[in-house]
Amino acid sequence: MSSRDLYILIALLSTACYLAFFLYYLLGWWTLHAFRPPASFVPNTRISVVISARNEERYIPQMLQDLHGQDYPAGLWEVWIVDDHSEDRTAALLEAGRASGTLPLHLISLAGELEPEEVVVAYKKKALETAINLAGGTLLVTTDADCRLQPHWLSRIAALFEQENCNMVAGPVLYEPSGSFFMKMQALDFAGFQGITAACLRFHFANMCNGANLAFRKSAYEAVGGYKGTEQTASGDDMLLMHKIARRYPGTVRFLKNREAAVYTHAEPTWRGFWQQRLRWTSKSRHYTQPLIPGMLGAVFVFYGLLLLTALLGLRHPPFLMLAAIMAAVKLLIDFIFLWSVTRWFRQLRLMFLFLPAWLFHLLYVTALGTLAAFIKPTWKGRKTR
Repeated sequence: MSSRDLYILIALLSTACYLAFFLYYLLGWWTLHAFRPPASFVPNTRISVVISARNEERYIPQMLQDLHGQDYPAGLWEVWIVDDHSEDRTAALLEAGRASGTLPLHLISLAGELEPEEVVVAYKKKALETAINLAGGTLLVTTDADCRLQPHWLSRIAALFEQENCNMVAGPVLYEPSGSFFMKMQALDFAGFQGITAACLRFHFANMCNGANLAFRKSAYEAVGGYKGTEQTASGDDMLLMHKIARRYPGTVRFLKNREAAVYTHAEPTWRGFWQQRLRWTSKSRHYTQPLIPGMLGAVFVFYGLLLLTALLGLRHPPFLMLAAIMAAVKLLIDFIFLWSVTRWFRQLRLMFLFLPAWLFHLLYVTALGTLAAFIKPTWKGRKTR
């Protein structure tokens, strides 16, 4: 077999592998039924909402408003917010919200909880851990200070938690489908991640989740040692904890496929912000303990690299253009079907008008991230992370 024939064989096998992954995702998404709590459902789970906030003065008022608008029974829930060394008016706005007495709100200053010589790598995990240790809820629910929360958010989480008797609930997180062209492309890209998360959890494969909408049983958190063992990376308070709980309690992680439980956040308005965000997300992948996850990520990266390389080779050797066209056609078709299904269900179908530029954007940035992530340290709100 010639080197060219071997290359073509590898490229076609990589394409088949990618197609198999997305057929798996499609099957999982299509067969995961939407969750609707019984009309007679009355929650009885005590919930502690836990939030780490750093320099979020722009979003604190709307977050407090959304928390105030929750329909969860009074006396069954509380809110713990940790101010992580904010340099703006975040702490003052939170204190004003607490003083109003309209929310069961507890505030913690992370700076006051740290020992003078204590070295912290993962500030967000430290903040969440501090609040969790004090929280009294059976179910811990995390979100971010810049998110918008729907009125039935907590009640829908509690309904699935009680009905399934699970140890973790991953809820949907969506970007607001507004803003610039660049931000809307991110919204479409991010919707795809939610579909993959839901599809994999349909088959009890806990590959990813998002801490902006995540709930877990406090006893399960304690049983796996909380965030212990994941402090070496600033990111991963969500996925690395999920992997620990899924490993200790197989089959007890669920995805909440319910529109009323979706949390909305904001896409990055700048290229720099986007790049730093995706670098942080990529950085935690080297700490995954389940070999199948980095294996799947690696296979996708190889396919993307081969697709781009084959297209470049086709500029000098026309026969490679046909191979590149086949690879691109397979990816275009399966990606379109999957994203159409997900955005249609989440009522963000208008984002599909950006499918082609978003498709190319995703292909290029994933390839660049996979190549450069090992050499660049990301930053987050003025801090360099590891």
